[in-house]
Amino acid sequence: MGSLLVFNVWDVDVNCTEGEFARFDPPNGTTCGDYLAGYLQGTGSSSNLVNPGATADCHVCQYRDGSDYLRCLNLTEHYYGWRDAAICVIFAISSYALVFGLMKLRTKTSKKAEWLAESTQNTGSSSFVFVFCIIFPFVFRDQRPCAPCSLCSIHQ
Repeated sequence: MGSLLVFNVWDVDVNCTEGEFARFDPPNGTTCGDYLAGYLQGTGSSSNLVNPGATADCHVCQYRDGSDYLRCLNLTEHYYGWRDAAICVIFAISSYALVFGLMKLRTKTSKKAEWLAESTQNTGSSSFVFVFCIIFPFVFRDQRPCAPCSLCSIHQ
């Protein structure tokens, strides 16, 4: 997400609308720039004083550019966009590699299972026989064994 934000917002200038400005009157007839000089060099370094020469109705915008806004989202450097993009790419490639590797592993296991089935003449119906001839009849209350069938080895 950071890479999408950094590349699109970092160098964009912020233009506040009238409702977004912080407005105040400086005390004792000083200019807005003189009154806020210490604040703008310290804590408010990301703030934008629009009218520094005014002696009344100072307009302060919270951000100067997009990087000031992104710092609030803990995206403090421009290279964070490249870092986050690399994380996304590595995640996608590793996910694909993991799926590919697991499919290869599954294929090898499946081949081994087919070889075992052929060597023991198992037709693959043993699970069907187990469920329907052994487990299924005991679900009922009278617990009757199943009727003789060609699949069961019980009745042969």
